[in-house]
Amino acid sequence: MVLELIADPAAAARHPGRTVLLGFLYSCVAIVLSLWIFRQSASLVAVFLTVIAAFPVFYDTIRRLERKEEQHGSGRLLWREHSAAVQGLFYLFLGVMVAFAVWYTLVPSAHLETLFSSQTQAISGVQGFATAPFAGDRMGFFAEVLLNNLSILLFCVLFSFLYGAGAVFILIWNASVIGVAVGNFIRMGVAQAAQMLGAGGAYFHVVSLGILRYALHGIPEVIAYLIASLAGGIISMGLYRSRGNLHATKELLSDALELTGAAIILLVISAWIEAFVSTAVF
Repeated sequence: MVLELIADPAAAARHPGRTVLLGFLYSCVAIVLSLWIFRQSASLVAVFLTVIAAFPVFYDTIRRLERKEEQHGSGRLLWREHSAAVQGLFYLFLGVMVAFAVWYTLVPSAHLETLFSSQTQAISGVQGFATAPFAGDRMGFFAEVLLNNLSILLFCVLFSFLYGAGAVFILIWNASVIGVAVGNFIRMGVAQAAQMLGAGGAYFHVVSLGILRYALHGIPEVIAYLIASLAGGIISMGLYRSRGNLHATKELLSDALELTGAAIILLVISAWIEAFVSTAVF
């Protein structure tokens, strides 16, 4: 309860730095508790504890957007509110991702498998998916990445529609996987580059490369999932509060479809970057 009360969701939306710190704090506390109390299931328990702490921010964001829907309907003001909400949730996502990256980079090797086993398995599956059988077929890889990301987007909408915590879990889970991937890239890169550049130079060089590798396609992909989650949450709360009002329901569904369409466009861009840029550069 203390961690949930630390956050003022409305204030967090106005202060991005505070939102990043909240995501970082939630994750750090969750990781420590999971390693201390739930050692055998630490990788998933850390995600669940982070979700519990972060859910009030997500829920308040959905409620504020739904009230804007009632007051102003569709239009430029509504899209401005959507942009602010996506930005706030993205900073929360960023704080979680940074926390998992830092912990993976600094935790002793003996604890890595215990603390990040689920995330490591997910990354191994993605890496295998990327190398075979599409190693020489960029269009095939693009199509498979896009279909996989669209399925995740569908889950974001569905989970957010059914119960908001489901969408938060998907977002926090993806943040943890990307954070572990960045941390793994940093650990491996520092070990390989230290001999050539010196320890300090190698560290900062590899950190930059690790962030860039996943930021190229990861940022539009994450924003797409956030938009989809907002769309599902708005539909869920709006249909309940506007029941019996056919005009309000139509406007609500129209806005949700616009949001979902924007999310799909971002996923197409992200998949193209991952297939034709990220894999070529890194």
